[in-house]
Amino acid sequence: MKEAIGAYRAISVSPEFREIERLRAKARHDEASALRFERNEGRNEGRTDRECEIAGSMARKGFSLEEIADITSLSIEDIKKLISDSAC
Repeated sequence: MKEAIGAYRAISVSPEFREIERLRAKARHDEASALRFERNEGRNEGRTDRECEIAGSMARKGFSLEEIADITSLSIEDIKKLISDSAC
């Protein structure tokens, strides 16, 4: 057992081993960052879909663009585009 521990310590001190471990840690970090980005993008798309639905419904009920913009986080230009494209 002492030999195994000594061998591990000898290997873990080498520059090659440290570089491999650094690259593994970087890969884990990059993967976590990519997953976080994708999750946030999904949330943004979901939020935009809900806002689009709300904006379309409000426009059909006769609300003004300013009133719709106050309730949603969409700009007046975005609301005009959504309504004209019939995306909602």
